[in-house]
Amino acid sequence: ERWYQTLAAAAKFYQSELAQTPAVLAYLEKRGVTAATIQTFGLGWAPPGWRNLITALERLGLTRNDLRSTGLTVDRETSSYDRFRERIIFPLSDNLGRVVGFSGRVFVPEESLATVEPGAKYVNTPETELYNKSKILYGYYQAKLAIRQADAAIVVEGQMDLLVARQAETLNVVAVSGT
Repeated sequence: ERWYQTLAAAAKFYQSELAQTPAVLAYLEKRGVTAATIQTFGLGWAPPGWRNLITALERLGLTRNDLRSTGLTVDRETSSYDRFRERIIFPLSDNLGRVVGFSGRVFVPEESLATVEPGAKYVNTPETELYNKSKILYGYYQAKLAIRQADAAIVVEGQMDLLVARQAETLNVVAVSGT
């Protein structure tokens, strides 16, 4: 239960950061993602910096062990740092709607594209006690009723594909978590 609370707190942190970051909101709008979709799927933003999430969650009384156990941090011998930095955050939920992990898509402002090496396009939560990428379909929690009603599911490759399909009122769509 504590790990679910840790992940829920992280999701709230990322959502709050997105609400304060006009450049990322403008990018999502340019990609066709509406404010309603951002809210429905709980999209967020992991700001630049190595310890933003750690600092915020420790203030809430969560421990380094909570953060490590949920895959939110990367540990070194003497320190830890936030796994997700400068990424659009997609919370990954189980069939009950509880956040079990995250996928982070790199975001580089257009004016920096020529000078910044963005790294991996996506970074995902590693396998944890709560998150197994082979057992989680992105958007399943939001789509499960429509899947039952249609007696079919449409599987797409990524989160952005799913969001656009949902906005086009294709409600029985899910996305795989990883390749």
